[in-house]
Amino acid sequence: MAAIENNKDLLVVNSLNYNNNAGSTASAIAYLDAEKNTVKMDEIFSDVTNGNYGTHTFYIENGKKIVSKEVYFDNELKVPIFVERISFYNKNQKVIYTKERTAEYEEDLPKMQFQIAKLKDCSLDRTMRILNQEKDFETTFQGFASDGSTKFLLVGENTPDGFASSLAVQRLDKEIEKLSNNEKAMIGKKLEIQYDVMVDEQGLAFQILQSVTNSELIFIERLNIYSYLLFYIDSSTFNQTIKPFDIFNKILSFCLFKLVLQNRLKIYEEPISIISRINFRFFNAICQWASNESYRRSLRHNGC
Repeated sequence: MAAIENNKDLLVVNSLNYNNNAGSTASAIAYLDAEKNTVKMDEIFSDVTNGNYGTHTFYIENGKKIVSKEVYFDNELKVPIFVERISFYNKNQKVIYTKERTAEYEEDLPKMQFQIAKLKDCSLDRTMRILNQEKDFETTFQGFASDGSTKFLLVGENTPDGFASSLAVQRLDKEIEKLSNNEKAMIGKKLEIQYDVMVDEQGLAFQILQSVTNSELIFIERLNIYSYLLFYIDSSTFNQTIKPFDIFNKILSFCLFKLVLQNRLKIYEEPISIISRINFRFFNAICQWASNESYRRSLRHNGC
């Protein structure tokens, strides 16, 4: 632990800063060594529902949790106090020893003696979800906001009370324009984002959007390219002509029809524009091919 804490050359990777309507907050930081191995993770949280707030720190070795340290304000006790709890884990990440100390004020914690405590496994799952933007911390499109001078992209869990994050938009590129033109239809769609965290002179952190992509928009653009490759294929001989490209046509058709069946291609104001982007002839050829009984059976077999 001391070696990690004293290593000033660790690469710092910041998660998005999340908050919800109630006022709870969540963020995380990963620390990587020269070989890009994660050696430490911090989760910073505040929970309005119970009044608790603090930090969970995890020390990692060979991809496994070996030590966890919790420093937080426990507001759920009859007399709220600050707690520092340290747990150690074996090679199977099972907790084997826990110690803790408490104090009325956080600055007094280092003065207190540790006491053996009940074994406590501090879960790493939530920290990983924050860093990986998964589940309750996923980055679905939630619209735009403005403070009058800066436009912000809003991302987060697609629920009314879910965690969300805002990123300052500095460049109105093609992807931002697509989202702006189809804002209502794109709500809840998964976005892949790249961002930087800037800190001003007052120590306030700002999240700056670098790039944003949407897999469904990319899919349609790539599908449009594939359609040109098959532009001259006669739909009446589609089965015979395309059959040699078995892997290609199965992947392409499965992706297309799964998205249609899941209602995931309605991303433009006019549905007809989807088909026009794909190319009518190619789309009709796939539809005709998909209408035969053997293909319908294969769809059912593959869970489509």
